Amino acid sequence: MAGFSGEQLGALSATNFNSLGQVQIAALSATQLAGVSATQMGGMTNTDLAELSATQFAALTGTQIGGLSTSHLASLSRTAFQALTPEQVSGLSATQLNAISQTDIANFTTTQVAALTASQVVAISVTNLAALSTEQYAALTPDSLKGLSSFQLRNLSPSAFSQFSETQVQALNASQLGSLSTTVIASLTTTQIGYLAPTQIPGLTINQLDWLSTTNIAAMTPLQVGAFTPAQVESLD
Repeated sequence: MAGFSGEQLGALSATNFNSLGQVQIAALSATQLAGVSATQMGGMTNTDLAELSATQFAALTGTQIGGLSTSHLASLSRTAFQALTPEQVSGLSATQLNAISQTDIANFTTTQVAALTASQVVAISVTNLAALSTEQYAALTPDSLKGLSSFQLRNLSPSAFSQFSETQVQALNASQLGSLSTTVIASLTTTQIGYLAPTQIPGLTINQLDWLSTTNIAAMTPLQVGAFTPAQVESLD
């Protein structure tokens, strides 16, 4: 296969490309792999895919990664997952992300987690979100957090939310804030209360306010208190 260019490999039909042996697949250079289409990638067997080295795997484009089936992703090794570049991670579809196991998503590096988009984050199951470490939660970008659904936020643990920075917390809109469980609300520190922007305050539900400690309410700034709705003020009386 050394004499084949990437363009020539890309011109092969999916059937012909998939007839290549494991030894031939393992011998392909990064330049040759660059010519392989997403369709050709999608037709590879799990066994052939496993022959790719970490270097070869890292050379694949986001589009090529997008061609992998859920079966492919389920068969990838920890080494292969951690070889994914930020571009490749951002190329994963919602279906592909849902196919990734708790173990594999827990093995994502913080750099890979930071590459996730809002449309990808919303596709992650609650079970897989729960598998993320505190370091991974801290690595999520503010833009990606805007994708969290009300269901995902209701199931977010206090330890996970405690990793969010001021910028991350303020990326949530009022509706998202109102989706947090009372367990999370009850665990908020005065520092975290200080993270809340006045525009987010109206999103707190009456039930959530019942779980705010008097210490936390006293720690609110005049701007935050001034953002309370009449119904919220009445509930605090």
